Amino acid sequence: MQSEISKLMQEASDSSTQFGLSVDYKSSFGLSVNSSLGLSNAHHNSKEESTRQATTMAQDITSRAMDRIVSKVHEERIEKIIDEFEENNSHGLDNRKGDKHVVGVYRWVDKLMKNQIYNYGKRMMFEFMIPEPARLHLLGMKEVKDPDQMDLIKPVDPRAEGGMQISDYSALSNEIKLKYWLGKYNVEIEIPENNLVLSKSYSDTNIGDNEHFNKTESITIPDGYIATHGYANGYFKYDNDPRQQHSFGVSIGQHIHCVASLYGDGQFGNVYFALANVAKSINVTYHAANYHAMTVGFNIHCKLSIETKNSWLQKTFNAIINAYEDALTAYNNAKAEADNKAVVIKDSNPDFYRQIENTILRKNCISYMSDRTADSTRGYGLSGLTQGNSFSDYETVLSSKLDQYTAFVKFMEQAFEWDNLSYYLYPYYWGNKQNWIDLYQSENTDPLFRNFLQSGMARVIVTVRPGFEDAVQFYLATGKIWNGGEIPVIGDELYLSIVDEMKQPKGEKQGKAWLTRLPTTLNILQAESIGLKVAHALPFTTENPDDFEVPSEVITQEKFNFEKNNNLLGIQPGEEEKIITGDWL
Repeated sequence: MQSEISKLMQEASDSSTQFGLSVDYKSSFGLSVNSSLGLSNAHHNSKEESTRQATTMAQDITSRAMDRIVSKVHEERIEKIIDEFEENNSHGLDNRKGDKHVVGVYRWVDKLMKNQIYNYGKRMMFEFMIPEPARLHLLGMKEVKDPDQMDLIKPVDPRAEGGMQISDYSALSNEIKLKYWLGKYNVEIEIPENNLVLSKSYSDTNIGDNEHFNKTESITIPDGYIATHGYANGYFKYDNDPRQQHSFGVSIGQHIHCVASLYGDGQFGNVYFALANVAKSINVTYHAANYHAMTVGFNIHCKLSIETKNSWLQKTFNAIINAYEDALTAYNNAKAEADNKAVVIKDSNPDFYRQIENTILRKNCISYMSDRTADSTRGYGLSGLTQGNSFSDYETVLSSKLDQYTAFVKFMEQAFEWDNLSYYLYPYYWGNKQNWIDLYQSENTDPLFRNFLQSGMARVIVTVRPGFEDAVQFYLATGKIWNGGEIPVIGDELYLSIVDEMKQPKGEKQGKAWLTRLPTTLNILQAESIGLKVAHALPFTTENPDDFEVPSEVITQEKFNFEKNNNLLGIQPGEEEKIITGDWL
């Protein structure tokens, strides 16, 4: 009810009309006539009219708030099945052992709320204009935690601008960026080798008249790779026969290396063969004449083809983006779940958002009246008030700076009635134009708090606590507290005890109270068809019905026409021993 009234009061627009008339007549004979006839009566009528209008407006607001509560419809659809089971419950009245009829009637219980207008008297008021009032709140909520205190960190889009940006798959050619994003989102993907070396070796012996060696073999190149170059190494054992011509040769692909007319051991190492990016397979060949033994080795160097590398980079890029989107979805779901839990908790307390608004606006108002230079004792956020970083050595630093700072804190918190702070929120277009989109798109389930988030300027009215008027004006004029004197002690007019500070301002009743009836989900079981026999009567008021506009609506003890007894609801005399007794009896 209080939340709905607050919303209606925020939506309502105030209007004030003033009219004055002054007549001064002076005759040519020097006579001066100043008439004040009817002033007293006019003032009295004005006061009564003001009270009547205030009462009428308050009644209208409470009536509309009640209509909102009664007609409010909440629709929520949740599709989440954790488990399925079937439970059958039967309810009935068993009167087989009774000798009388059993009658039970469930009745709904309504809640009656008292409404009363109070006059808190005259107050000195200060007006503040706060630009983008919710800005401070939004900055403070940039890093939030869910109710389980788990960090919710929004995943970083790999395509976003930054030192590790990968706008497309080609950026993954940078090995540092590749390893960074694969590790960032735990992407499991097989990384192909950039370079491969295919090796093949041969050895043989042949002693006799026909000492010849000759072989050609095809080496398979893996898919996606191309051969760029190769090396050949070999050794041939001389047979010590100078009558024969000795020769040998090796080839890779179409490239040949031969040595002829050699009388002695034949050997060569790391003979280089340039290859024209051969794919699929390549032939290696060796031959020798008139040698007893031979050993030949081939090394074919391959690298990933451009097409294969680009295809793998594209696949890897897609895998990284998919992992990012999965992480973003999980983050959004966790955040939504945390927000839903927070909304349920917050919406259950209608004053939750009002407290946030009050705190943020209070801080902005104080910034008008404080010294915001570093280490000022007439400002907020002073450092050096405590020392120590562990539980055993943490202490408050006792110094004159602490005394001056606490004096300023108490003055600011006590001199103004911050709990009675009033404010009006102006639309987004009064804020910084660069922030219009963010302000306009701000959303919240609470309409008033949504207006607070979207506001471009707030007009805040703060009242001065009675008795502090001169001290506040003196501080604003000189920057000194308590008229430049020492801190007030007990008994001083400006000394405010903690008891007085906790007291709410008392107002004087204006007009008569009225009642608002709200339906509830509560019910009560009537023991019989006539009358209402219960252990205790429903709550009733001890106030005087004549203080209400409709005395007949006031529920007093006389309204309950029931037979007084100590029985529980629906229990007949003589059956008390069947009930476990307790404090409710």
